[in-house]
Amino acid sequence: MSHDELHNLALAVRTANPVPQPADLVDSPESLAVDALIWPEGKTGPIGPRIPRSSPQPPPLRRAPGWAVASAFISVLASIGLAALLLGGGESPIADQATDLTWSLVPFDEAAFGGQGDDAILDVTTGGPGLVAVGTANEDAAVWTSPDGTTWTRVPHDPGVFGRAGTQVIEGVTAGGPGFVAVGFSFDDPEFPGLMAAIWTSPDGVTWTAVPRDETAFDVGSSWMHDVTAGGPGLVAVGSDRLGAAVWTSPDGINWTRVPHDEATFGVQGESRIEINSVTVGGPGLVAVGFAGPSPTWINGEFIEPPAESWHNAAVWTSPDGLTWNRVPHDEAVLGGVGNQIMNSVVAGGPGLVAVGLDEPDAVSAMGGIRAAVWTSTDGLSWTRIIHDAAVFGGVAGDERSMDAVANYRGGLVAVGGSVWTSSDGISWDRHVDEPALFGDLLDPTINGVTAGGPGLVAVGSDEVDSTQWGPLRDGAVWIARPQS
Repeated sequence: MSHDELHNLALAVRTANPVPQPADLVDSPESLAVDALIWPEGKTGPIGPRIPRSSPQPPPLRRAPGWAVASAFISVLASIGLAALLLGGGESPIADQATDLTWSLVPFDEAAFGGQGDDAILDVTTGGPGLVAVGTANEDAAVWTSPDGTTWTRVPHDPGVFGRAGTQVIEGVTAGGPGFVAVGFSFDDPEFPGLMAAIWTSPDGVTWTAVPRDETAFDVGSSWMHDVTAGGPGLVAVGSDRLGAAVWTSPDGINWTRVPHDEATFGVQGESRIEINSVTVGGPGLVAVGFAGPSPTWINGEFIEPPAESWHNAAVWTSPDGLTWNRVPHDEAVLGGVGNQIMNSVVAGGPGLVAVGLDEPDAVSAMGGIRAAVWTSTDGLSWTRIIHDAAVFGGVAGDERSMDAVANYRGGLVAVGGSVWTSSDGISWDRHVDEPALFGDLLDPTINGVTAGGPGLVAVGSDEVDSTQWGPLRDGAVWIARPQS
């Protein structure tokens, strides 16, 4: 599977393409009608599954332009072009410490970040030697470490851990279990055909072990994990499988159990198109976010999408302990609307919880109109949608944006994706002036994750370095932000 195919696959998975039947699956690049991991404008996710022949490009469900690991996977696990990311000035009500930041692009190091146009960094966390980032490289899972956010080293590739047969992608990482736990998926392994959730653990961020695959916990052929957090019985991972949205728990990061599927909570197989993209500790215990909508109908070799007014809506789930889950009742005025509304990331902060993602009211016309979106909650149960402001969230011609990740920083919040936004309270947001010079000769940068660490903040993603008839080729990229005072 080429880097481009991998890229496209990732996006497809995150965008929640329904799982086709084996007879519908094809391997040829011509069949990969997915866009970059939903990164390009709204990061979507992993490098993903095979795409049915003649399948239309799925709407950008998770992070929108992006690097398309499979143009659907690493376009990663997303899909928003970050042509302007970082900042500049602009007055913000945010605490001075959270807004007074100077951003810079970490110089490209081919030994660490690629050189063949097939790398993407999807998530980052603090710990171990300083920082640990995860993603994919050369169709295999990949991990990078840094003591300070500016100097990066890729963990030596071990085929038995990161390679195995087929494609492997790590989408999320957290401190927990034996030290660190990372989650993602494998694809097209002859022993486990199709998609299968995959987990890796490490005591220090440097030495990694692949958790043995458990067919009981991880549905063979159609399961993948997007995010993981320490909480509940130990660790909680979220994603999807053939039944719908899925949650798994573990006491130690090694032994995993799938939370029993409840159709009212996680969706009806064959009727629902539901995924959980992110999970955090907060609210009544844990809060998870993603999207939900009706499944397309597979007719005569192509997907027939449902009416635009019933496409994907933002969705929220809560749990007191990680074991018992409930879906927050749908509120059309807050979570719905015409086209796509997708929550990509959630964090405890602001008034209680803040979720970020995208709104694409023009999805049905394929005319774009993707804009960043923010929701807030005091308790995880009742949510409010922040009023759209085109100057802040984009959505007009030539200015399509999506928020792919959000993090706490010095009492405020920082969101990244197709740009950088800051807020002192999760309610009032400021988009920093885009500085093309910041990216030097980058063609199409995308930010997929951000964390407080290093000199202040560290953001990770990828940049398009070339393109082929199958899609863009990308290399990993890192940005850092230093406080001005």
